[in-house]
Amino acid sequence: MKSLARLSVLGAAFAILLAACTESMSTWGTDPALSVSATRSDILVNESATVMIKSQNTLGTNPKVKWSTTLGEISPIKEGMLDFRADKPAAMFTSDKPGTAIVTATLTMDNGKTISDSTQIQVGVMHH
Repeated sequence: MKSLARLSVLGAAFAILLAACTESMSTWGTDPALSVSATRSDILVNESATVMIKSQNTLGTNPKVKWSTTLGEISPIKEGMLDFRADKPAAMFTSDKPGTAIVTATLTMDNGKTISDSTQIQVGVMHH
C-alpha cells in the first residue's frame, strides 16, 4: 500500500512538472513584435520611399498603427480591395528637405499595450 501512495505522489509531482513545462513553452516567443523597414534607405529630396511594417503575434489584438517621422511626411497607404489586414501595413515617406529621417510605427493593441520600431532614411540633394 505504501508503494502505491508513493507512486501517486510521484505521479502528481510529474503532472505538475509537465504542466509547468507546457506553460512556459506556450508563452515563450508569443509576445507581439514589430519591425519597420523601408524599400529605400537613401532618397533624394522630393522622392519617396515605401515604409512597411511586419508584425508578429498581434492576431486578435485589433492593432492600430500610428506613423510618425522626424523629417518630411509619412502617410499611410490605403489598402486595396484584396488587402484583408485591419492595420495599415505600409506608408509613403517623402521629404522636401535634406537630412536624416527616423520613421516610426507604433502599434497599439486593444489591451492598451503598445510596441514600436523605427527605420532611418537618408534624404539627399542631387549634385550637379
